[in-house]
Amino acid sequence: MMEKGAHAPALTADTVNSSLGKQLSKNHCTRNLNRLQLRGLTIASQHSNVKHVENGRYLVRAQSHRGWYEVAWDNSRWSCQCKFNVKNHVTCKHIYAVLYRISPMDRLSEDVIRCPDCGNAESVIRRGVSKNKSGINQCYGCKSCGIRFVPRTAFNGMHHRASIVVAALDLFFKGLSLRKISDHIKQQYNQTVTHQTVYRWIQKYLKLIKRRVKNFIPRVSSTWHADDTVQNVRGKYRHQWNLIDNKTRFFLATQMSKNRNATNAQKILDQGIAQTHTKPRTIITDGLASYTTAIKRIKKNYPSRLSHKNNIHLHQNNRVERLNNTLRERTKTMRGLHNMRSARRFAENYRLYYNFIRPHEALGGATPAEAAGMKPNHKHRNRWIRLINNE
Repeated sequence: MMEKGAHAPALTADTVNSSLGKQLSKNHCTRNLNRLQLRGLTIASQHSNVKHVENGRYLVRAQSHRGWYEVAWDNSRWSCQCKFNVKNHVTCKHIYAVLYRISPMDRLSEDVIRCPDCGNAESVIRRGVSKNKSGINQCYGCKSCGIRFVPRTAFNGMHHRASIVVAALDLFFKGLSLRKISDHIKQQYNQTVTHQTVYRWIQKYLKLIKRRVKNFIPRVSSTWHADDTVQNVRGKYRHQWNLIDNKTRFFLATQMSKNRNATNAQKILDQGIAQTHTKPRTIITDGLASYTTAIKRIKKNYPSRLSHKNNIHLHQNNRVERLNNTLRERTKTMRGLHNMRSARRFAENYRLYYNFIRPHEALGGATPAEAAGMKPNHKHRNRWIRLINNE
């Protein structure tokens, strides 16, 4: 990797021809280059036209005006800020200029690229590029075993790039409908994905994440907040019970029910105790009488000092009230849930998203799971990819 601010050696005519042999496949030659490749080669022939900013980011001088375009690598493809690349999603001359200019040993990301055959990382070098409907991809070669390969950018068994899948997951929990997500992928990635496919991705990877975090036991405080909110399930109002920790904001438990009796209130509290393997000292609720009955039953099953605060002002229960507002922001764009089964599935999936993916401002940008003892992993900045790949 070049140091920040370092410059690659100046390109002479011989050096450019040599670089072409490394950056393009063996079947290509100068006369077979297309118009954009030739323009990129012209830009790269001058030392000052391409500047290395940081890992995977370059600045390329514009030819039509006194400005610069940023060319970046996002672990799956090259992108450029020029209008041609943004509009057509086609490799532009600025990207070609970067490919011709950078050193073959310059890494595109912090991830170590290993040979899929021998597993060696020290002997891997860049060896040409390949093109498909997703754009241009960097190829690598192994000096030990001699194979040429393209690092996989998709999850196991998936055709689409991992960046597209996690973008769909994130947009869904941020409030977009399935059809809007499908349209976003078409506009931004030039990939055709149906809304049914997006729904299957959500169900598949949330089940996987649930298995990944099944054994995680959060370290929470002794004060919990409980409350219920109303959800529209097939035109009928159903109650969603939520339980959250005071200090870490960890979403302890959630469930759906048709009524607000003491049995359902006790279930949500029992789920929280089973999740944390601890017993709370204080439970803050609203004035619903079902909580009082449920907490009396819990005291018999779990003898401990347990105080209950009810009939309190709203600001004293603001932890769970803010959670309910966040849930309503998401569900109001769904126009109701189809049935109780899908409602329970959505509630549990959103709990996973809230705990392990969504950053919290009150926690300094950390997730509730990280505040509750999960060690933050900075190997990959995308939390979706970290959880799916179990990194």
